[in-house]
Amino acid sequence: MISLQKLKQAISESREFGLIIPVKRPAYSSWLEKSINNKLIKAVVGFRRSGKSFLLKILSKSLIDQGSPIANIFYLNFENDLLNNIKSVQELRNIWEVYLREIADPNFPIYIIWDEIQLVTGWEKLIRSLYEQGKYNIFISGSNSNLLSGELSSSLSGRSLKLEIKPFSFQEYLDYCKIDRGLYYSNKQKIDKAFSTYLKRGG
Repeated sequence: MISLQKLKQAISESREFGLIIPVKRPAYSSWLEKSINNKLIKAVVGFRRSGKSFLLKILSKSLIDQGSPIANIFYLNFENDLLNNIKSVQELRNIWEVYLREIADPNFPIYIIWDEIQLVTGWEKLIRSLYEQGKYNIFISGSNSNLLSGELSSSLSGRSLKLEIKPFSFQEYLDYCKIDRGLYYSNKQKIDKAFSTYLKRGG
């Protein structure tokens, strides 16, 4: 059983950007923003290191900026070492109950943001239960091949919206480098150099 202090620390660490400045991906961020008030479960899926966690952190920050109490954004990244012992749905239910009892403010909406949820066996049972209560705004993410190949669809059929995060495209890389692809001839040298770098580093 995780202590209250460690749970608070895990929530805080999960939400932090650290020293890395995230790359803005407007299309995905816009999708998440527009889906905030949708009662369905929002599932963000994609390969590892495709940017899912950054997008969820940006969403968390946006909710806080809009006035949501920090205490009511239950953000957990299950890759955090403080959560290594949370492997079963019962353990997940236990920390949920601690969160409700000790941290959340019952006077405001609660946003559940659980990153890399596939690391918890049986997670879908609790997610389904929370969804059916109709009181919570739920975002989950996963990069596990089983999650991507249909486990999510079968577990949450009719209850979820799915956002699939693709690797960083070359167009996004040009935007990140502030190179206008529309001015190809005047920017040809910059674009060619950027393309070479993109091929080496990947999307």
